Amino acid sequence: MSQFLDCFGEPDITHLLERGKAALAPVVALHHGDVLGSPAERGAELCLQGTSLYFTCMANGTSRMYHSQDFVELIATANLRIATDEAIGMSHTLLTCVA
Repeated sequence: MSQFLDCFGEPDITHLLERGKAALAPVVALHHGDVLGSPAERGAELCLQGTSLYFTCMANGTSRMYHSQDFVELIATANLRIATDEAIGMSHTLLTCVA
């Protein structure tokens, strides 16, 4: 679900996560990669700002950048839990979610 959930409002995100959970086998995880949280360095800050500009100007009108805590809460609402939270490169995070 890399940078896919940002394209929807919170009720739709929860619904998509619930559908993903329903499709999971007991030993399978759902992965969500995105630009999350507060960047710690200048390069990451620029990546986040550029991505935000795309969502502000070009996306479908529902898309937006969510704070990482928003995703943590939406994942919990979908009855999933975060097994791992990994930094990828300068500005992305990979959340591994399990039932």
